[in-house]
Amino acid sequence: MAENRKKLSYGWEKLNVEILVRIFHNCFSLEERTTSGLALAHVCGGWRAASCDPLLWNTLDLSLMEPIFIPTALSQYMFHAMRRSERKLARILKLSLSLSKGNISTLIFPYNLFLSDEMVTYTAERCPNLRRLVLPDWNNNAKQYCQKGKTPSVPDPHVVFESIAVNCKNFKELKTMGSIDLNFAKTLVGLLPNLEVLSLRCSAIHRDALITILNKLKSLEVLNISHSYLVVPKQKRIIVRKLNKKIKNEGSKLKQFLTCMEYETCVMCQRTEKDEGNISWDDYEEGLWKADEISSLHL
Repeated sequence: MAENRKKLSYGWEKLNVEILVRIFHNCFSLEERTTSGLALAHVCGGWRAASCDPLLWNTLDLSLMEPIFIPTALSQYMFHAMRRSERKLARILKLSLSLSKGNISTLIFPYNLFLSDEMVTYTAERCPNLRRLVLPDWNNNAKQYCQKGKTPSVPDPHVVFESIAVNCKNFKELKTMGSIDLNFAKTLVGLLPNLEVLSLRCSAIHRDALITILNKLKSLEVLNISHSYLVVPKQKRIIVRKLNKKIKNEGSKLKQFLTCMEYETCVMCQRTEKDEGNISWDDYEEGLWKADEISSLHL
């Protein structure tokens, strides 16, 4: 029996790496490939070589990760559950970045998990070929679930964009949602002036932020603000449901300026307004947040 096991083990290790890569790619999820203690890369040298193949790491899609999170009125429990989710995400992310050997070009984060500034910097440093980032829930409502003064990490836009600018020279495409204010826009155009594709769909976008993006991002080719509304921040917030002539003229200079502000007929526009520009995706169809009018960002 021991001899048979030895022969079987020897056969697996000598299996053609290309065949192993195809098996890993088609039969194992990201979590199965990276979970500590069970990672395929830990089996033997041949399996580790296959686990680091660029084919497996062109896209790092973390969107299927489920949070350790059960809605409850007990804010203390919610806080600790979300912290466990954050640690789980950090563990899988670190293992993935180690195996990827810098080959990740597309990175997709889940909308309902949280990432610290430190992890953002760590990730950017290990993804020099990153071109496309989906960071969907920029301003999530973490505070409503947690004890006062104890909230999960929400990345600072300056830290995110600066980390990308320093480490990811090929970066061209970004998708994010939430409240897009002037500070966000100034940080974006200041640190990522060569951005070509930007999706801000289903967001509350300050009008001056949109004008800044249109005027200052000189390399921008495609902008999606579908199902969003504009905010004019005054003494009382004013919601704008139509684009003025100036914004339309600036948008017409792009290859694609995608808009949908049909609040009387469009369900997604209605949901954005109902949820005040920060959609509660868990209340709607599963995976709906992954949709996008820009094909390269449609997951």
